[in-house]
Amino acid sequence: MIFMLFSAAVAAAFFVGSLVLLHWGRHLGLWHLKQEGTSSMAGLSTVEGAVFGLMGLLLAFTVSGALQRFDDRRQIGHSGSERRQHGLRSAADVGRGGGTQPSDQTEGLSPCSN
Repeated sequence: MIFMLFSAAVAAAFFVGSLVLLHWGRHLGLWHLKQEGTSSMAGLSTVEGAVFGLMGLLLAFTVSGALQRFDDRRQIGHSGSERRQHGLRSAADVGRGGGTQPSDQTEGLSPCSN
């Protein structure tokens, strides 16, 4: 619970900080434009292209990593269900002395035991 509150507070702080810095950057940009005129914006399109390209790469790698983790978890889930269907035991079941059937592991437990 504490971690969730801390995470929410950090996310809110980053969001508010981003808004403040966005406003400050716009203010500085307008001030600089007023001081120097439009001739000082000569190389701005090159910088914008580089920033958008890097942001696109960051987004692509983030999505790729998330899809890879999702696929790995799905493969683990399929191998576990196949193991149960064929009656095979995993190394964790052997170490615990668990049976091959799910009913062997839950034998003697009441449904409301806490």
